[in-house]
Amino acid sequence: AKVAGRERATRKDLALLTTDAHRYGAELLLRRLSRDLEVPFDVAVSPESLAERVKRFGPRPLFVDTAGRSPKDAEGIGELRALREVLGGKAHVQLVLSATTKHKDLRAQVARFRPLAPDGLIVTRIDESEDILNVVNLLLDDEGPPLRWLGRGQRVPEDLQVPDPNELAEQVLGAVA
Repeated sequence: AKVAGRERATRKDLALLTTDAHRYGAELLLRRLSRDLEVPFDVAVSPESLAERVKRFGPRPLFVDTAGRSPKDAEGIGELRALREVLGGKAHVQLVLSATTKHKDLRAQVARFRPLAPDGLIVTRIDESEDILNVVNLLLDDEGPPLRWLGRGQRVPEDLQVPDPNELAEQVLGAVA
């Protein structure tokens, strides 16, 4: 939602789509967001229906929200892989992780979601974490995707920010001082 909201500030031709038709309220929230942003919205419940929707929306940027999956849910990861294959190589996949997660668990999540070939990380709940050394350590690992966005609150899209290296350094130095 926040990434689409930021993109909508500069583009008029985007669309929203969700594959999360099973979690209570997920579709409703994105439908309301699409109405607020004044962009088209649709739902795809299978890889086949996703392919149909992608064709129908044409060349415009399409933001696809998927159901959150536990990294230990092999079947769920398989479903996400099928959706990823439908979207093809032009799709940019962002893995969303919480700054409040332990480093060991963050590394395990990146490893388990690796089959989706994420292009970048969105780290949320920065505002809820006392220090972000776990995130910094993850970023220092050679195996993880680069950090693209930081989520610092609930406001859409204001609380999604491009990481500032100086601010991150100050936060890290403050945590170890």
